[in-house]
Amino acid sequence: MERLKKLNFESDSNNDYVSRKDFEDYKTEIYNSILNDNEVYKILVDKGFSNEDIFKSLDKCYEFYKNYNLVKNIKTLKDCEKNNIYYRFDIFKNQNFVELKKIALEPLRKNLKYNASFEFKDFDSTFDEITLKDVDNKKMKNEIKNCFKNGNWIYIKGEIRTGKSFAAIASINELIYSSEDKNIFGSFINCQDRFKELLDLYFKKDNDSRNEFNRILNHYKKCDFLVFDGFGNEIKNEILRDAIILPIIQERNSNRKAYTLFTSNYSIEDVCNMYSFKKYFGEKKDVKASQLETLLANKSKECVTSTAPNLY
Repeated sequence: MERLKKLNFESDSNNDYVSRKDFEDYKTEIYNSILNDNEVYKILVDKGFSNEDIFKSLDKCYEFYKNYNLVKNIKTLKDCEKNNIYYRFDIFKNQNFVELKKIALEPLRKNLKYNASFEFKDFDSTFDEITLKDVDNKKMKNEIKNCFKNGNWIYIKGEIRTGKSFAAIASINELIYSSEDKNIFGSFINCQDRFKELLDLYFKKDNDSRNEFNRILNHYKKCDFLVFDGFGNEIKNEILRDAIILPIIQERNSNRKAYTLFTSNYSIEDVCNMYSFKKYFGEKKDVKASQLETLLANKSKECVTSTAPNLY
């Protein structure tokens, strides 16, 4: 194959050219390289190519040969990015017409489908491939699996940097990657940012803002999965509680197929105490806060991460 690297089919400054013999030798060398590659040659034969067909369609057969050998070691999206290769060729023969068709490599196809599963995805792509097998806390991992199986919600409580978000991402990724035969759609939201976004839209009076508010709110209510990351860290007020959080939770509570997860530095009781604004004599929290607590406590399994920070 050394000749293939040295041959130059373009005239140089000295007006050198490739002789006809060199060109024929080049074609023969390419042809032999294809025939000597058992894997590629078998594919071509199985697709109906004779040796004569290969020689007549040498340009496209050689493109297929080169691509096949480039992509067969591509296993992950990182491999795709490192080699700048995202597609493989398939080759077809229809009478005298030969066609190459581009097909997305499996890591790219998987990644495209994965990202299409999110309306909002508030975590870095470096966590795109983690699943529950990467979660060290076996007890919490089993509780998450049981909650998914039984249609319960998951409320992951713990101190800062104890793996709450990591476990939630792993849980949702597990759900997406195990649902290859169907499309699921949802969001992983940073509560502080996304609730502020909704409140800003809520207070605007123009039609576009109202329509966008309703679109996002309805998405949160009805999507297949929803993760409230950092629940309780948002700026709290009655409008957020009564016009956004309660409607979302009430709607999702009525849908057993809707996967819902929370991560928080606070217990359910603590968060609901923070959402209690109008207390009457003898009451620990107001009616709406009590309603929120009842919904969360009845529907959710509260999982506690370790209190010691880790490297997640």
